[in-house]
Amino acid sequence: MARLSISDAIKQSGVARSTFYKKYVKQGLISVSEHDGKKYIDSSELIRVFPDLKLETTKNTQSNTIVQPVDTQSNNIEHPENTLLKMEIKLLREVLDKTEQDKQWLKDQNTTLSLRLEAPQKPANPIIKWWRGLK
Repeated sequence: MARLSISDAIKQSGVARSTFYKKYVKQGLISVSEHDGKKYIDSSELIRVFPDLKLETTKNTQSNTIVQPVDTQSNNIEHPENTLLKMEIKLLREVLDKTEQDKQWLKDQNTTLSLRLEAPQKPANPIIKWWRGLK
């Protein structure tokens, strides 16, 4: 991820400088790192603390990374996560349809087997059987 100066991180977050230091840095809600004697905040930390913040990284000529906010509504680019979720929804619908078909087949089988069962015959009256034996 990109390294942001603390000033850039404050600009990206949209929070006042004093609030950013008091609430996030001093209380340890956001991690500040140091490299070559300069303090910075990793852009992944900024996204972790401000999850609604959308960042896009672009490289400038000095190969330093600059982070700019992205307006996701104006971009018509399909995100890979959305594509995966759509595929998963499609798969789940197919599984649900197959399950419904199996359920209907089982109901039909139950009806067929129920019709095949013979009605129970009444047991013969033992008295009539006894009289028949006398003939």
